[in-house]
Amino acid sequence: MNYKINTHVGNFIYHWFFFVLGTLKDIDLSSKINVCFDIEDYISYQEETINILSDLINVVPNNYTDEWTFITHHREQGDPELCYFLRDIFLSRIKNDFNTSGYERIYIRRSKSHLCKGNADENFIRRRQIINEDQIVEKLSEIGIKSVYFEDYTVSEKIQIFQNASLVVAPQSGGLLFTLFGHQNMDIVEICPTNTHQPCNHYVDICNVLNIPFRRFDDVIKNDYHDNMIVDTEKLVNFILDK
Repeated sequence: MNYKINTHVGNFIYHWFFFVLGTLKDIDLSSKINVCFDIEDYISYQEETINILSDLINVVPNNYTDEWTFITHHREQGDPELCYFLRDIFLSRIKNDFNTSGYERIYIRRSKSHLCKGNADENFIRRRQIINEDQIVEKLSEIGIKSVYFEDYTVSEKIQIFQNASLVVAPQSGGLLFTLFGHQNMDIVEICPTNTHQPCNHYVDICNVLNIPFRRFDDVIKNDYHDNMIVDTEKLVNFILDK
């Protein structure tokens, strides 16, 4: 069977997983299928996820001549069945080939996020970044939290990091999509202002489904319309440690 999947919402990693790859849940995957994503220039994480699922899907171009069955997203955000479906199809295919030693407690930096290819349509605008992030990084290192740019890791490595982490701290960002592969003995701390211009409960919804502890630190100073913020380092550290 040949399927064409609606990808107009797939530029951001949460949308790609839930609104694009999530459509696979409604398809019979008992045998390998042909899929057209209607994309000419893939983002690296899109290519990586397709490679991970290569035993399930064969990606074909738009000029493929056979008949198509068109599929589009129709499930609700935070759909438990979809969370478990995505978690299972990836975890069953991920090899434990990345050394996660030293990644038990991490802070996911966001100061390069605007440079990602998926943000090209948004003119690479900085969003939800911590203006004094270098101070945060220095302070968190004092309590044993390693700071990382998730842009530097593959999808498989990110999944393995979340599988083994005990604490993940991050500004509200696509990196928290990988809570989908976390566990009930970890702690997630999301940093964002209370009055965000675009409210987002994507990651708390995932954690609620999977029973992963989730806390939101919102005692920050919002700096502009795009939710860039200044964070008091002492307040953040005290919040993290106050479990």
